[in-house]
Amino acid sequence: MLKNMSRTLGIRFATALISLLIVVIAGRELGAVVLGQISLLVLAISIINLVGGFAGGSALVYLMPRHEGRSLLYLSQLWAIVSGLATGSLLLLINAFPAEYAWHVFILGIIGSLNQNYLSVLLAKQRIKAHNFISLLQSVFMIFALIVMITFFKIRSIESYIMALYIAYASVLLVCAFLVKNNSRKAGERAGEGLAILFRYGSLVQLSSILALLTYRLTYYYTEDWLGLAALGILSVAVQLSEAVWILPKSIALVQYSKISNLKNDSDSAQLTTFLLFVATILTSIGLSVLVFIPSSLYEFIFGSDFNHLSLVIIFIVPGILAIALNIILSHFFSGTGRIIYNLIGSAIGLVVVAAAGYLLINGGTISDAALVSSIGYVANFVFAITSFLLINRSVKLSVRKGYKVFLQK
Repeated sequence: MLKNMSRTLGIRFATALISLLIVVIAGRELGAVVLGQISLLVLAISIINLVGGFAGGSALVYLMPRHEGRSLLYLSQLWAIVSGLATGSLLLLINAFPAEYAWHVFILGIIGSLNQNYLSVLLAKQRIKAHNFISLLQSVFMIFALIVMITFFKIRSIESYIMALYIAYASVLLVCAFLVKNNSRKAGERAGEGLAILFRYGSLVQLSSILALLTYRLTYYYTEDWLGLAALGILSVAVQLSEAVWILPKSIALVQYSKISNLKNDSDSAQLTTFLLFVATILTSIGLSVLVFIPSSLYEFIFGSDFNHLSLVIIFIVPGILAIALNIILSHFFSGTGRIIYNLIGSAIGLVVVAAAGYLLINGGTISDAALVSSIGYVANFVFAITSFLLINRSVKLSVRKGYKVFLQK
């Protein structure tokens, strides 16, 4: 497990570094307003992917070891296409993204859902090395394509970013299709039975994830509506910089989820989670400290004059980033042990808090107020999650040392 986690952390760090370079390039070459538009498109694609996960995604990680999973991938991919078109149409209807980019959102959203299902199959089979490689590959293709579009084709608009997404997503789709084999439908199993299995678990997982995403990103819609696209562009950069620190707990949780899904003892799962919470707290705090102490002038030099208030915005969002970093570990404990309802309730609490606080603070406020609203919602989610974790395991003597021993088990 230590080897997998170290490799995962290294690749996630490289992926996050490339992602930050993409933000830097987009910020300097395209400006805050275009970054605001990009944020809305990426958010729409993310929502499509989450709805696609109702019959796929992380549900496959949990279900495939328990149901052999041969037909599950086939059904998940079918659902990804159907749900992608339906969800994209609904988002277009409520003006969640610029209408002129509708087909791009539909197609990229569907491809993204297909990719997440393939990656989930690899994770279910504990092929973590392949999973990590593909994640890195997508970032490499993305930054390479973006540089080519801007430098050689002189496209300094949102179209350069969209084309880079196509190249990155399509490349990953081809590689995943090659790696994931022998997943044809199981003889004698009806499609309806397979879908029922997926939806029974996946619906709770994805509903929780959708509520969590809205908790993370509802401030985007508030900011765009009340403060403008330029303000949204600045907020999105602050969020992406801060969330880059999440590579640490996400790398830990990726391996944690794979291991817990195959553990039979809930006590061991709780001890492992306790140890990983300790590790995540230390590593995340170090990463956030670096971001806080970077002077505003350096941020302005890197991203351009549009981002002169970036440092202050980051300070307001840092407490929430730490809270969610720890909540990532807790949510994977709940998912891995089949207690999805706790993630659902926590996400709902966070969303309600963000919705209320956002209406009160962002309307007539500043970008820093929007960042503060995000932090308030993140902390509310975490408080519920840690309280639930302790109550569930109140009969277990939780210990970092015992968790470390489980961590070392093969």
